[in-house]
Amino acid sequence: MRPVLAFVSALLTAATATAQTPDPTKPAEPSGVGVRIAVFDPQVALQQSVEGKADMTRLNTLAQRKQTEGVDKQKQLQASQQKLQTSGSVLTNEARAQLEKEIERQQIDLQRFQQDARAELDSLQQDVQAEFAKHLRLAIGEVATEKGIHIVFNVGEPAIAWASPALDVTADVVKKLDARPALPHD
Repeated sequence: MRPVLAFVSALLTAATATAQTPDPTKPAEPSGVGVRIAVFDPQVALQQSVEGKADMTRLNTLAQRKQTEGVDKQKQLQASQQKLQTSGSVLTNEARAQLEKEIERQQIDLQRFQQDARAELDSLQQDVQAEFAKHLRLAIGEVATEKGIHIVFNVGEPAIAWASPALDVTADVVKKLDARPALPHD
């Protein structure tokens, strides 16, 4: 792994230090090597693309709905607990036992609900990420091909210490994502 990182580091240094053209709108090309390098930011692509925004809205909507349902269940449980505290001494033993069982059932239901909600949110998030990553790879490949880029690095990965902003093709990737016909989500 270290030899690869050393090669990438050397390649990046050569690409930025020996660029033949000062045009900041084009990725730097090292002299004699012919390798064109660019970077993109997947987080920015997610936040700025139509598909990414729609995916985030789907996730946030589900999270808010589950949070509201959880709050409602918590309120019901608290109401039952309050009822037991305030009227516990006037209840018959049978009514008290029934209310205690109801509180226990509500506690179990709340715990299950929270676990199920977390699992549902995690599942949707994984599905959304997988679909977006698939579409993102296609868009990156198209941008790289159109621009004659040989290597595109993800600026979010720790292997890159620095990258010239002129190499960033994130805006082009977002445009490609937005220009694509809506692909069905599996």
